[in-house]
Order: sequence, then C-alpha cells, then structure tokens
Amino acid sequence: MVKAIHPDFPYSPSDLLRSAEGQIRWSNIQSTETVVIWSPPIVNSFKWNADGSTLGKLEPSGIGGVLRNHHGHLLGIFSLSVGILDSNIAELRVVVELSASNCLLHYRHIIIKSNSANVISWMHNSHNRP
Repeated sequence: MVKAIHPDFPYSPSDLLRSAEGQIRWSNIQSTETVVIWSPPIVNSFKWNADGSTLGKLEPSGIGGVLRNHHGHLLGIFSLSVGILDSNIAELRVVVELSASNCLLHYRHIIIKSNSANVISWMHNSHNRP
C-alpha cells in the first residue's frame, strides 16, 4: 500500500515480510524495538489481515492484505493501488474484494480482519452501508 501513496518506495511486500529495517531507514523512523502482535485463527482456519490506506479525503489510495493459516504460515499477500478514494471506502473496498474473491470459496473457515470500525459496523448492519 505504501507504493500506492509513494511510488518511489523501493521495497516489495516480500522485502517487508523478511525485514522492516529498510522501511524504517527509508522513512527515517527511529525505532529501538519492533513489536509484532498477531493472533492466529482457530485450527484449520485462515485469516486475512487487510487494510486500506489513503493520503486524505479523496486522495490516491491503496489496499493490501496478508493471508496466514493457524500456524502463522504465509499463504498469500497482495497490494494494489485503487485510485482516488475516501479512506473509509478504501477500507471497505479491501474487505469487499476479499469477500468476493474466488479463493474464499474453497475454504470453510476464513476470517477477514480490518482495523476500521466503520467497515466492521457496515458489515454487521446492512442498513448503514454506503
């Protein structure tokens, strides 16, 4: 998603999975400790950690996600630019794209995790959806 906002970002998603040091150097963020918090899904399940990002209201936006099994093994990753969107719509788009994806039809238990309270509310209450 960083490339959607900063096309000159020199690292691929695979690079960032191996190490975030390049991103820290690139953004001049000084960090003494990296804390990774991830909770696995139940046994024989899969979890998409997904996110949408935008520079601001109606600005260039991107979506992305990481698919892992209950062991934490990486099964898939994606990141793409989705054009000019509001931040809430970018967050919603990533969940809608994953929900409509053919890959979900093959799995019985899959979790899509979003950090957007608006999207979670919209998914639980169809009357409030945009």
